[in-house]
Amino acid sequence: MKLLDVIKEHQERPLDNNFYRRVLNIIAQKFDLQEISRRLNNPNPDARWNATHEISRFAIMKDEETNYRDGIYLYLINTFELSEEEAKLIIFLLHKNIDVKDFLNDPLDTSLDFYVYSIFYYEDEIADRQDDERFDCERCGGSGWEYEECSQCDATGMCKPEIEGGEEDMCYDCEGSGEVSYDCSNCRGDCQIVIERWYAELSRRQMVIMSEEKLSTPKDQEEFLEWFYENYSIHNFQVVTDFIYDDEREEINEPGGNTDLEEMRGEIESSRTYKIKDRSELLKFTNFYL
Repeated sequence: MKLLDVIKEHQERPLDNNFYRRVLNIIAQKFDLQEISRRLNNPNPDARWNATHEISRFAIMKDEETNYRDGIYLYLINTFELSEEEAKLIIFLLHKNIDVKDFLNDPLDTSLDFYVYSIFYYEDEIADRQDDERFDCERCGGSGWEYEECSQCDATGMCKPEIEGGEEDMCYDCEGSGEVSYDCSNCRGDCQIVIERWYAELSRRQMVIMSEEKLSTPKDQEEFLEWFYENYSIHNFQVVTDFIYDDEREEINEPGGNTDLEEMRGEIESSRTYKIKDRSELLKFTNFYL
């Protein structure tokens, strides 16, 4: 199959075309799609989170002997030398048609009429984190040792002879240096000072949902899980991605200490709704999981 020739001939194919079907058929032969399908259709929403992301990034090849784990997205680009745009379109088709048995002949769902919800929300749990701040001990300069004049030889390095007129011997206490060393009293010989700091950490996540039906608009400061399960019980939507976007931190005196983060815990911070109606909007949507 001369893939590059086909690509050049069709700069913008319809979603349902022979070339895409043949590529999808090869993917079905190479990758284990059953596990992804199982997660996408699992009645438990927790099991469905990030399933679409696994299609593009972490699908597992069937050939266990290769011990190869990579995403279908990179496989499409590296194997077929597809453009990023076409790879994204094929990933979208795979998502919509994950249960198709025969990609060469069975009907494909190519509908571009659906909604996308991008929701930023805070997790329902505040975690305690400990960070250790380390710096060289000022007293010993990071050596771990302190020194003082040897009292045995009066800092000369040589001990007086026991017999008058005898020769002086090297002082064994300081080994002739005139100084004796001992663990630094500030760092106790560890060379560094460690200050333990405790933080309360609240993760901020971004969830992207795809739905053929219009959902109720997520409102700022609304309880996220309440909104999620209320809509999930009515509509059959799919979570495309759900990942930690960043986090909020507040220093506390001890684990479990009071924090202002409690006011944001479990709430929706902000959201945006997109109506997908054509190919260009679809490509913008695929950036959420590619």
